[in-house]
Amino acid sequence: KKGLDLEPIFYGGEQEFGKRPGTVNVPGAVGFAKAVQLSLPTDIEIMQRLRDRLANGILGQIPFTRMNGASDPEQRLCNNVNMSFEYLEADSLLQQLDNHHISVSTGSACESFSLKPSHVLQAIGLSPELSQGTLRFTLSKFTTAEEIDYTIASTAKIAEQLRKISVLSR
Repeated sequence: KKGLDLEPIFYGGEQEFGKRPGTVNVPGAVGFAKAVQLSLPTDIEIMQRLRDRLANGILGQIPFTRMNGASDPEQRLCNNVNMSFEYLEADSLLQQLDNHHISVSTGSACESFSLKPSHVLQAIGLSPELSQGTLRFTLSKFTTAEEIDYTIASTAKIAEQLRKISVLSR
């Protein structure tokens, strides 16, 4: 932004108009370009289909569950499903899913290491309680349909078991 006087955080060179020392990371830029090239549109389309299969499977099999984020699938990340489970603590779900070799995160990406309810989830209208029942599932181009089906079945079974013993659901 013009007129903004930034102070350098590193000293020793005049690159970037005196704002940082060092040489541009050309190998890093070339590597990033190759990674983008290798991530073909078909990979993205496959991840989108698997993402939708996961989200629809969980929503269809687990009552009192909601999808968070953009409602239009075209506006969503191809590899991310963020869902809230009413009457459940995300940490309990996470631990049980981990026992089934399924890795998930709680809350939103920017708050995953905090015990406080995510300000991002609250900004999209979730209550603090519902924020505490939020999991984030992340896919990759190596995720398979079998893994998605296993995740859906495991999550449904675990959610049912936890709700039976949960004080919150009574």
